[in-house]
Amino acid sequence: MASSDDINAFRFAHWPGRPVEPKHVPPVWAGRYSVDGVWLVGAAGSAVEVHPPQELFLGGLLRFDVANPDAVAAFLSENGSLKKWDWQTASVALDVGSWRVEGWDAFYREVRRARLSNPARDPRGTLTILEATEQLRLARDATRYYLAATGHMGVDDALAASESAILRPPDPGDDTWSWAFGRIDPMQCEDPSERRRIWTARAMEGIVNFGLRDFPMTIQVAGVEADRFTHIWQREPTLFGILCLQIADLIAEGASLRQCKNESCGQWFSRQSGRAEYGQHRTTGVLYCSASCARTQGSREWRRRKRAEKEGSK
Repeated sequence: MASSDDINAFRFAHWPGRPVEPKHVPPVWAGRYSVDGVWLVGAAGSAVEVHPPQELFLGGLLRFDVANPDAVAAFLSENGSLKKWDWQTASVALDVGSWRVEGWDAFYREVRRARLSNPARDPRGTLTILEATEQLRLARDATRYYLAATGHMGVDDALAASESAILRPPDPGDDTWSWAFGRIDPMQCEDPSERRRIWTARAMEGIVNFGLRDFPMTIQVAGVEADRFTHIWQREPTLFGILCLQIADLIAEGASLRQCKNESCGQWFSRQSGRAEYGQHRTTGVLYCSASCARTQGSREWRRRKRAEKEGSK
């Protein structure tokens, strides 16, 4: 079993074991998406290739209203598409069967009900809004668990903010926290806070590795025996895969996060965006997550100085 000091550390289990350079990250397909009943529909002829913003998982992913179907459609239209999942496969990969079975069963029934509501529509290339929302919620949870694992968010805060329908964390007073088929059993830890910390680490590991199916790599909790995975570099990764790759890249890089000093922002970031071409972001000596935030805070402070000067001259 991993020691308690290792649980917050992650490493790459397979090639390349280092950050993937932005120029090597393939684009994803996007389009003009809209909500049609239970379906998320792309407008004919609207498909374009896009590069999602770097560190999108730390910024825009957490900022929009994932419970609003129209907001989900707008987010995907701007940043990239998702694909239909085989949720049975997902349940195995995410170890759902040994976590919150009742949540998974309820979600799967809802997906089936939504798909059967309009059998005339070909489901092969079409997502229900329920499925798209769950994929984004998993990515949002992985982001919070990453922040918790790196000490930038409280573990209890990350667990309380969990949104996924299928990976709901156990109740704090529940003594049955375990992975029936996993490598770490939190019940071996007498400290309840340690159990919760292990849960967030393993949950993030499972979600990110499921997204990294698009790429030949995995992450794992340090000090734990590696599982064996087979990876195929897909030509058309999804937005979910790119979001997971962004998390994995920061882990591989050992990046230090800082919080934007813009009073109305507060986003965590490692690279400042908005001052250079794609993939050429500043990482040192910066206070703001973007050039836009720097200008906004600069204008705010300039107005304060002017007001102070005006009041001082009275």
